[in-house]
This record gives sequence, C-alpha cells and structure tokens, in this order.
Amino acid sequence: MKIKFKAIIAALGIISIISPSIYAVTNIEYNFKPAKAKYKVILDGQSYQIPDSISFDEGNVNINTEFLKQNLQVASDMTDSIEYSNGTLTYLGNFIQTTVSNEYVPIVGNTGLLQSNIDYDILKNYFEKNELGSKLHDKAVEYIEKLQSEEDESKIKEYTSIVNNFNEEIRRINNLKVENIQKDLISTIPCLGVNYNELKNIGYNPDDDSVSISLEPTYYLYSIIFRDLRVLSMRYNINNSDDYVYVPDFDKDTYTYTIKLDDSVPDNATITTSSVGYMNSILEQENLEDSDLNISVQDDTIQLVNGMGTATVKVVYDMYASLGEYADTSFTTNPEREYTIYFTKYDFIKGDLDRNGAVNSDDAAIALDLYRYGNVSDEDLQIGDMDENGLINSDDAALILDVYRYGY
Repeated sequence: MKIKFKAIIAALGIISIISPSIYAVTNIEYNFKPAKAKYKVILDGQSYQIPDSISFDEGNVNINTEFLKQNLQVASDMTDSIEYSNGTLTYLGNFIQTTVSNEYVPIVGNTGLLQSNIDYDILKNYFEKNELGSKLHDKAVEYIEKLQSEEDESKIKEYTSIVNNFNEEIRRINNLKVENIQKDLISTIPCLGVNYNELKNIGYNPDDDSVSISLEPTYYLYSIIFRDLRVLSMRYNINNSDDYVYVPDFDKDTYTYTIKLDDSVPDNATITTSSVGYMNSILEQENLEDSDLNISVQDDTIQLVNGMGTATVKVVYDMYASLGEYADTSFTTNPEREYTIYFTKYDFIKGDLDRNGAVNSDDAAIALDLYRYGNVSDEDLQIGDMDENGLINSDDAALILDVYRYGY
C-alpha cells in the first residue's frame, strides 16, 4: 500500500488520491463572530510610533502591523499630509484619501470605522479565497504524510477521504469567481486581521464518507484616524449685522488674536463669530459632504464689557460618538482645538499689564502684585481680568502665563 501510494503522490501531487471524476463535498459550517475594532486618533502636528502588533482580546490575539507600515510608507510617498520614517508616523494635517479592496470593503466604512452591518455572505467568499484555500492545502499535505505511515485500513479510508474532500474544495475555491471591489477611505489608514479556529477538529462520517469543518472567524480592525481640527477662516459681526468682517491676518496655525474695534462700536456691543472648519471645507471641495467626520465648529457670541470682550472658537472631534466603545483611550475627552479672539476699543493687548506690546511672565508677575496689594485701576482691570469676573487674582496671572507660553 505504501509503495503504491507514494507512486500516486509522485504522479499527481495532492490533486486527488482517487479518480478526479469523483466529487467530494466538505460540509463547511461558518459562524462569523462579531468583528472588533481599535482606533488610534492622530491630530494635525502629532506623531505616533507604530507598534509591531496590535493586541486584542486581552492579549490572546495579536495582529501584525507590517502590512499597515507598508501602506503608511506608500501613502507618505504620495501625499504631503503624512510623513513616515523608521516606524514613526507624523500627521501634518489636511485631507488623506486611501483605497482598500476585497476583504476590507464589507468590514470598513468610508471613514475607516467598523461597518455597523457587515455582509457576511460577501465576506465568506473573500475569506475562502484569501484564507481557507491555503489552509486546506496545508492540511491536505499533512494528511498525505499521515497516509504514508498508516497501517489501519479504516484510518487509510478516512485520511484518503479527507484529502479528496479538501482537494475538491481547493479546486472549488480556485475557481471561485470573487469580484474585485474597492472603496475609497477618508482620512484613515486601516489594518485588518482575521483569527479563527485552525483546521484541527475535522469531522468524518464513515457511513456516507463525508467530511465536515466548523469555522468561527473573527475579524479585527485597527484604523489610524486622522483629524485636522484647524479653522480655515474666521470672521465676526457686530450687533447681528449682515456685514461680517474677517479676522485680519488670520492663519490656521495661530490661535490667539487681538482685534482693535472702531470707536463707534458701542461699549456693550454683541459680537458673533462665524468660522469654517478646515477639514470640513476640504470635504465640501471634494464633494464628500455626506461623509461625516464628526467634526464640529463651535462659534461664540459675546457682549462687550466696557468696550472689551473675549470670544472663543472651538473645533471639536466628537470621538465618543464616532468611535463609541472603541474610542482611543489616549484621550480622556473629545479632542479639540481652541482659538481665542480678544476684542478691544483700546490701544492695549489683553494681558499686557506693563503696556509694552507683548504678553509675558512680567505681566503675570504684575497681576500677582495687583492681587496682593489691591491697587487695581479701571484700566488694569480691563487689561488684566483674563477670565472677566471683575477681579485680578492668581487665576488671571496663570491665564496670562498660558498666553505667554502657548499663545492662547
């Protein structure tokens, strides 16, 4: 038997042990488990060291990121939005568009997030084409090796049937017509992995010579989410006028402005800002307004007090609404960017208590002195009351230092 079997292997490889005209069907039962996701959010200007693998299920499943790193390298060579070198990714801002295909498409939405409803019928075809075929081949080889040393006739029959079944499945999978599909993703680069029980518990029924396999694939998605939270343009109106004025010399990377108002503006005027988010503007330009990146611009309405007031414009990424239970744990709150505009009718800068044209630590020291000794003039109050609570105290000194250190 062994000599004859080896001759068959030499002649046919593992194409078939018995006549290829006999079609053996393997009963494959699929039980796809709910897919899982992890996300890394990177804001413009931030860097991130890509790990070698991403851990899921309390470390029981690890997804290799080599393919992700290759995609990052390709993307960095094609766009000015990211830089990638020696495992370090830096997001420079702006809009990134990438393309995924085949197995990714049923799983990943167009913003890089896990689809809420996955079509597992479509996914099964890609799973068989990309995963199962090679596994069946390896397992068929394993049973062929067992056959070479097996003496038990019942085992020989079982192993031969398994090999024949698997070979027919391999033929079927090789001939499986799976449509090549692709999807454009917005400002994200994903990495996909699949884990499933290996082909260990293979069922064999000697009554009808049938073979069965039960598989429980789970897909794991790791997406790097890019969000640019800068403002493209910022303007304001006074007392609900239809005439909006653009913030002069506005730059999306400058976060603090002082605007000198005309003397004709009432000391108690209402000022309303109107701003355009940079990333949302790009989506509009690309006709992708339907793609929700969960970025909102929160403008401000203030009323001047004695001809002065501070408006704050925030750009917020609603990460928790977007990512849900898979939110990036490196953030304790929703990521945001804040712009501050000091409006004044007077010829001084908010926080500039020594009136030298710059806000620095000296001004913070003056604020502390005014707090200690209580000799605050009306003009001091207008300049140094940073939180506009009618006092100058240590809180205002701290806020002045923030303006000095961070520009806001």
